[in-house]
Amino acid sequence: MKNIIEAMFYGEINEAERKTKVERSKGLDNAFDAFEKTLDKRQAELFDKYYMQEGLYMGEVERERYEQGFKTGFWLAMRMMDFSLS
Repeated sequence: MKNIIEAMFYGEINEAERKTKVERSKGLDNAFDAFEKTLDKRQAELFDKYYMQEGLYMGEVERERYEQGFKTGFWLAMRMMDFSLS
């Protein structure tokens, strides 16, 4: 079993699953509702498929960004420790 540092390093701890403090704005909800009302059945089906695929893609992008950010931060911390020991 990997330790927590390894799991964080490889992006296996998913920060996207944590509850955020940012709330959806009413403006966003209202705009989406107004948009949705303009769609016919076929357009709504196509948009739902697109929306789901976009969400999956953005989840992968966010996971990769988190992983890269962690690696960069870890590298910087190690360099700082090495620098302070010199």
